[in-house]
Amino acid sequence: MRRFSSFSRRRRAAREAGAELRAAGQDGTIGAMTVACVILAAGLGTRMKSDRAKVLHLVGGVPMICHPVVLAGEVGAARVIAVLGHQLPLVKEALDARFGAGAVEVAEQREQLGTGHAVMQALPHLASFAGAVVILSGDVPLLRKETVARLVEAWKAAGTLAFITMRPQGPHMYGRVVRDAGGAVVRIVEHQDATPTERAVDEVNSGIYCVDADFLRRALAGLENRNAQGEFYLTDLVARAAQQGRVATVEAPLDEVMGINDRVELARADTLWRLRRCEALMREGVTIRDPASCYLGVDVAIGRDAEIGPDVVLAGKTVIGPGATIEAGCVLTDVEVGAGARIGANAVLQAKDIPPGTVVPPFLR
Repeated sequence: MRRFSSFSRRRRAAREAGAELRAAGQDGTIGAMTVACVILAAGLGTRMKSDRAKVLHLVGGVPMICHPVVLAGEVGAARVIAVLGHQLPLVKEALDARFGAGAVEVAEQREQLGTGHAVMQALPHLASFAGAVVILSGDVPLLRKETVARLVEAWKAAGTLAFITMRPQGPHMYGRVVRDAGGAVVRIVEHQDATPTERAVDEVNSGIYCVDADFLRRALAGLENRNAQGEFYLTDLVARAAQQGRVATVEAPLDEVMGINDRVELARADTLWRLRRCEALMREGVTIRDPASCYLGVDVAIGRDAEIGPDVVLAGKTVIGPGATIEAGCVLTDVEVGAGARIGANAVLQAKDIPPGTVVPPFLR
């Protein structure tokens, strides 16, 4: 496909750089802190009622597990380890296709014995690692790098462990954050093990942590599974760290740290991702007539003063040049639209190069 402008080349280069973990410019540090990321993604996802692993369902046009991997790259993680189980070969294939073979290390959790057990499987990859280990979830695609940066700063102040909390509305199954009279974190109690009083607590655990690597190794070695689920809870590390008075929390909006468990939550996350992306593009000088009906993939790039009509789908590696107009109802996949071009309403185009200034008639297929 012919590259029609320097804009296209710049946007494509930027997009590809953001779509893969790369060594150049990534020293694995936030400030003076060395960081590794462990992404928990081994679950069955039974509530999705799907033959496909939950983390392979799409948010923004890519498997949802790709979002925390990109986040790990954005915060400069030196190592990224994905803990996989259900449909491991397919999930690994998706990660390799997106980021390059082996860019994301894989640890296998053969039995589903809890979140603590999942992180244990990643420890061989971190045997000689010293620094902060950020633990992310493969089904939490909307977490922002600014929030993770705040989490790491909180960990730095605490010295041992920090985690993200949230305050959901209505009934839920999240673990509650138990604090003492002075407001210090004492422990996290899982919903199944909580008393009625504890279940009334509105501050809950998001499942996102930052932990000192040495403490993580020691604490995981002492985990027990004496609880209602018979599982090894990662949340038990909080009580161990609290005994040393070295726990910090960072609160985040529910929409940012929500996990995806079923198709309803999948649709909600995809909608929030699209609206967030549209807002960012509009602040960069793009006109989007109806953000709620605009469908964008993660690899789409749009230039300044471009105008996007209602009910438009832009997928694949589509690039819209500066000042171009995409009228209502268009579906473009892997299309490069030159500066000032106009695509008529309801056109459906795939793998096309539209030169600058071209007028494409409506309904063209």
